[in-house]
This record gives sequence, C-alpha cells and structure tokens, in this order.
Amino acid sequence: MGKSSFSTLVDVAGRLLVAVLLLFAVVAQAEAAKKKKPPAPDASMRFAVVRGDSASCRPDCPEWIWAEGEIRTDTASRFKKFLKTVGKRKLPVIVQSKGGSLQAAFEMGRMIRARGLDVAVGYTTFTSCAPRQEGCKAETEGGYRGIVASGFAYCWSACPMIVAAGTRRVVGSWAHLGVHQVTTTMVREKVLYRTTTTVVKGKKVVKKKIVSRKDAGSYTTTKMNKSLRRTIEAYLNEMGVSTNVIELMNKTPASEILRLDQHEMLEMKLITSLDQVELLAGTNVCKTAPRPDNCMSLAEIASAAAARDGAPVPTFREAAMSAHADEMRFEIVRASGAACHPDCPEWVFAQGTIGPRSAAELRRILSATTGRRLPVVIDSGGGDVRGALALGRLIRERGLDVAVARTKIVPCPLAEAACPQDFNGAVGTTTNVYGGDCVAACSLVLAAGKRRIVHIYARVSLANTAFQSEVQQYLREMGTDDEMYKRMRGMTFGSGEDLPKDYMRKVGLTTDSGSAYEFTSPGICKQSARPENCRVTGAAS
Repeated sequence: MGKSSFSTLVDVAGRLLVAVLLLFAVVAQAEAAKKKKPPAPDASMRFAVVRGDSASCRPDCPEWIWAEGEIRTDTASRFKKFLKTVGKRKLPVIVQSKGGSLQAAFEMGRMIRARGLDVAVGYTTFTSCAPRQEGCKAETEGGYRGIVASGFAYCWSACPMIVAAGTRRVVGSWAHLGVHQVTTTMVREKVLYRTTTTVVKGKKVVKKKIVSRKDAGSYTTTKMNKSLRRTIEAYLNEMGVSTNVIELMNKTPASEILRLDQHEMLEMKLITSLDQVELLAGTNVCKTAPRPDNCMSLAEIASAAAARDGAPVPTFREAAMSAHADEMRFEIVRASGAACHPDCPEWVFAQGTIGPRSAAELRRILSATTGRRLPVVIDSGGGDVRGALALGRLIRERGLDVAVARTKIVPCPLAEAACPQDFNGAVGTTTNVYGGDCVAACSLVLAAGKRRIVHIYARVSLANTAFQSEVQQYLREMGTDDEMYKRMRGMTFGSGEDLPKDYMRKVGLTTDSGSAYEFTSPGICKQSARPENCRVTGAAS
C-alpha cells in the first residue's frame, strides 16, 4: 500500500470518528431537551370573581364569575367549592370552553339552576393580572378586574349543557355555541368467576364469586345508546330546553362543530333572548332599575367584609388600596423605598367620583403642605360638573401640576429604614403610578393644572355636560382652545369619546407628552434642580 493510500484511509477514519461524535452529541442534546421540556399548562376549567374595570361604570361596577377551560371529571366538585366563597350573591356565569365531560357539565348546570344564576358565553379581558398568569396575586390583593365581551367567545361540545342551566341564557351574535356527537369510551374487562352450587333443604343455591379481573382494552363510540339519550333528554327537560338539540348533536360528526345561530337557539329555548353578554355584565348594567344583584360599590364591599369579619369599617388608607373609592378622596402620599430614601417625592392622591365638596376637601388637605406645591395625581370616572369647576379653580389658584394616573398604595414595613415613620401623610406606604382614567367632568380638572400630563397608559375621555355657558367660560379661563368646547357640545349626552394624545396637546388640555413619573419617580429628587415636592424625612431630616 502506498503512502497516499494510507493517508486517505486515516483521513476517512478521522471523518467517521467526527461524524460518530457529532451523532452522539445530537442524541444527547435531544435527550436533554426531552428532560427539560416544561409540563403542559393546566387547561382545566378555572373560576374567579371578576369586577368590571371601566370608567363608565365606576364606582358601581358589575361583577361576574369567570369560568374558562376544559370541563373535566373534577370540574363540578371544584365549582361547588368555589361557589361557597361567593356566598349567596347571584353573580352571572360567563363561560368559555371547548367542552369535556358531559356528566360534569350536568352537575355544574344543576348547581347553577339551583342558585338561580344567569349564564352567558363570553370572554374576559383582564386589566389586572389573570388567574392563570404566573405570580398573579390579584385574588388576595384587591381582586381580579376586567372587561367582558362576546366577540368570538366559544362554547362547544358539553359546554352548551352549562348554558342550558341559566335562568337567563345569553349567546351573543358574535359568540360561538356549537354541538356535535357525544363520544363515549367503552372499557372492556375480562372477569373470571367461580360458581358453586349447593342444595339447602331441597333447594338449589348458586353462589358466584369473582376470582380475577383483567383489562381487555377499550374503544370509543359516537353512537348514542338508549340509556345515554334518556339521560340527556331528562336533563334538557329539567332545564326547559327542547330535546331537538339531541338531533343536531347526533347528525354532526365528533370531529366537527355545528354552530347554532341565535334564532335556532331561541326557538329551542337554549337561550332566552337575542342579547349580548353585556346584558349581564356590561358597563351600564348597574345603572338599570332595579339594580342587579351583581352590582356592588367598593364602599358596600368594604362594609360587607367588615360585617362578615366582625371588624370595623376600613379606614380610607385601607380602602385606597382598592382601584377606586366611591367619592373622591384626597391624601398626601409619598414614594418610599431605598431608591429615594430619605429624600423622596410626595404628591396629592385624588381618586374617585368628583362631588360638590371635593374642592373643600382638597383645600383641607393642602393646608398640611406648609405652602409647598405638590402635584395632584388624579384618577376619576367624572362626577359633579360644578364640583369639578370649583376643584379646577382651586388647583389653578395654587399653581399645582396635574397628572392623570392611578396611585397604588402598598403598606410599608415600619421596620425598614426606607419607611418614613415620621411622615405626616399616608404613613408607611410604598407607591407607584400606572394607567388611570380621567372621564367627563375630570377633564375639566385636568385643564386647570399648571403642567398637565397624562400617563402613557392613561385614558382621558370627553363628554357633553350641563351648565354649558359656565363650562365654556371656565375652559377659556384655563387657556384651552375653543375647539375642545365645540367638540364637547357636538357629543350626545351620555356618550363618551377617548381623546388621542396629540389632540390633547393641540387644544391645550395637556402641556407635556411625558408621564406621571416626572412628578412621582424616586429619581427626581436626585436632580440638580430639586423639585419642590421632594422632602427629607427620618433621622436625615
């Protein structure tokens, strides 16, 4: 063998070795990936009480039961436990599900009917964190908040049996309710018996005893036997729904979904009206008479909780931890934490519905500021127009800045060095700002600020108001363009319109395109031109 042939063999052997090593590496990576593969998320049906979070309903917003996910064999027992936490309140069930266990759906439905609850197909867009979201603590920190809608919500397979149980049953025109054949799993079992025959007093006695059981496999069928049909018929009769639903189920293959239109469902009494989900949990539902049982103001919730627990009614500081107080409240709050301690910004918390006494309450709060100019951070669904005019004039008189944002107040452990133990205001709080609303009359208050800022995620909504000549004079007083007043006048009473950020700058409703953090961020007190709302506390003072 020549030298070149030997070199070629060595080269080929080397390449084979590299290929084998690469193959082992790929296999090892594949095995590692299998081991690290995260478990599939739990898709079983979950439940939560959700409160409407819209400026147009505050302070009296509807609540509903969010029910979403696959109906499994344990779903009914979990629903029973959940209902105990709701108490005697009749909250509508807003359901979205691809289906699942028919028996569990029957059990859930009977609980719903026994309590006289309404049911609608809909989905919830959470404005708080969502129940399935990792690290979400909304259930213990003020509750879940959201907005309900019909659009493209779905209820398939066994889920319509839950809808059938509602006292009022709603499937909006954009929602999707569908049926198909019931799939039954039949389990085969091989059983071995020992039979003994004896004669007692002339009579033959046969005894049979099971010796062993063996799994003989299973199969699925979509053929509805007489027993299953009778079970479904009995349930539908119990709920007052036509058994014609069964025929529609049987003619649709299990691999497909037959969507029922509203008129079909109404004819079979599967729904009780052609309404949308907003009938049960919309933003205006709490303005109807009689007031629905699923409407409660935050003050009522706090009082009910206090009465239940035998505790005193919560103080304002405790109530302020909720998203909104009923009537506008004011308090001086302070950003406390290591990021700014001991020199942290302070501002006036203004949250809730504007009333006739709001200006007097703010004046009282400002008397404790010893002449310092603190910005007002406001979050309001509107309220009394003349109360807003008086509040705005006081803000302009004092030369205060105004920002639209929501202040979140969290207790501060007094043991921490960064906790302002001597602060004469919202003692022991850490705060942050986010989102927020300024609706209708609130926009008049915003117009009064020396600097006027709307948080990047906040919403300002304009509405036509009473006392038009007074409002026009006021807006001119505040230096806004007449275009803003004309836009208000052109709107229908009771309607609202969200304003784009560039439009607010154009008409002079805002002066800055920044964020409320310009007034509240811990870092502002470290600037060379130290803002007036910064104050040193504690030993450093």
